[in-house]
Amino acid sequence: MKLRLPADKDQRNKVLFMIGLFSVGVLYVIIAFGIIPYRANVRAGRERLKELEDRIWQAERDIRQIPTNRERNIETLKHILDVSESERYILQPSLGNYLLVAEAQLTQIAEQAGVTIRNIRETSRPPPATQVRPNQLPVMWPYGVSFTMENSIHDLIQFFHTLQEQNPYISVVNATVATGSAQGPARHTINVTLQWPVWIAVDHPNRLSAELLTDEEQ
Repeated sequence: MKLRLPADKDQRNKVLFMIGLFSVGVLYVIIAFGIIPYRANVRAGRERLKELEDRIWQAERDIRQIPTNRERNIETLKHILDVSESERYILQPSLGNYLLVAEAQLTQIAEQAGVTIRNIRETSRPPPATQVRPNQLPVMWPYGVSFTMENSIHDLIQFFHTLQEQNPYISVVNATVATGSAQGPARHTINVTLQWPVWIAVDHPNRLSAELLTDEEQ
């Protein structure tokens, strides 16, 4: 159907104006309700795609690191178990008695260093097992022991040297030296306080052994 315009110039201009106005309206509707929402959807889709790609990349990186992380975990567990179970650097009780084990270790070290210690006593101990919660932190606690010795400063230094050789995890918390003793001016009354690391939960090494076995089987 062919559109016929009025013969009158003014009427023809009005018709053309209305046609132009209608075309602008149609174009606005297309842009407002078609193109703009489409572009917004495309932009949102690209953002979602980028987020998904980032998650995939992160997952792939984590997967690639699993063998390395497992190897590091195995190495760490072996070292901890070696320190605790093989070398016995971490003090473990005998029938719930820490002092008995500490006394035996100190007596052996004192004999090797050529000194005599006496009056061994506890200064701190871990909380009772009934207060220990599963997987609580920290997993270790300082166990403290004090004792007295009457020796020279040279003997004291030799004792500390032997102590560190036998167990590098024992720390010297305090040492006080009183001038002179009943045994002569070259000998001194020395009070020493030491600390061992101990497991708060005495069965923690068993848990570490089970974790190590699981990692090695994977």
